[in-house]
Order: sequence, then C-alpha cells, then structure tokens
Amino acid sequence: MREAAAGLLLACATATSPALAQSAGMATKEVPAGKTTPIVGIWNCQTGTVSDNVQAVADKGKAEVIMGKTERCGKPGEMVGIFCTPPPGFKGDDTVHIYQRGFRLEQKVIVR
Repeated sequence: MREAAAGLLLACATATSPALAQSAGMATKEVPAGKTTPIVGIWNCQTGTVSDNVQAVADKGKAEVIMGKTERCGKPGEMVGIFCTPPPGFKGDDTVHIYQRGFRLEQKVIVR
C-alpha cells in the first residue's frame, strides 16, 4: 500500500511551495469515500529537501504523511505527500489540517 501511495505521490502532487504557507488558497479536492487519495504535495526547489516534520490530521477521516522522491525544478529531490482516507460510506465535507514548522494549511475535501 505504501509503495503504491508513494507512486501516486509523484503523479498527483499539487502544491509547488518551498514553505507550506505559500500553499494557502488551494482548490477544494474531491475524493471518494473509503479510498486513500493524494491531496497535497510539498517540495522545495531551492534545497531539494523537505522537513520530515510535517503532520496532518483530518476532521472526519484519516490523513497520512508519506515522504517520497520527485523530479522537480530540473533536479531530483524529496517531497512530502499528504493522503486522505475518508470513512467508507461517508459523504460530505471534510478538512485536512496540515502543519509544518509553525505554518498551517487547511485543505478542504469533498467526499463523494
């Protein structure tokens, strides 16, 4: 499961900021109930590294942080993927709270 999720991380990362604060204002994501889905990717073009001190918590479902590798900004580097798993059968809105080095992002999720 983690290997498949790490592969999705490379294909589905959506944030392009070196600091989580720059990711504010991201579009609401639609995700299926009961399925683990990538919703946010974080990387740093300047250093190619990302702090492993990233945390994520979902209001209603489960949020998971997975470190991975990426090819961004013309060079290989690290990235962090945030994955959301809403409860099976749940329909409605959820929020994933993401924290990194004092910055906070609330990613809105619509569960279909």
